[in-house]
Amino acid sequence: MIGRLLMSWLYPTRVKTKLEQFEAAIAESGEAHEQAQKVASEVAASTIEDRKKIEATRREIRRRSDQRLERQRHRADQEPGLAAAIDALKLLERRH
Repeated sequence: MIGRLLMSWLYPTRVKTKLEQFEAAIAESGEAHEQAQKVASEVAASTIEDRKKIEATRREIRRRSDQRLERQRHRADQEPGLAAAIDALKLLERRH
């Protein structure tokens, strides 16, 4: 019964159109669906690539920060007066 009801609702005469127009509309809908899936896949792929780039950038920033900190520690070992200034800079950096 549900199948008959569904077919009567979908049947082309309900909207007073020819069967060819109805089939063309269904085909167009299928093409639009395929195009939407293709675009969604492309967006997902580019999003994954963007996330990888962001993560690589974060790692590079962390690496540079660690190198800078190591240089600061080395200078502080050589000049004890710099140690307090470096500690103050670290505190300020953590606030931001």
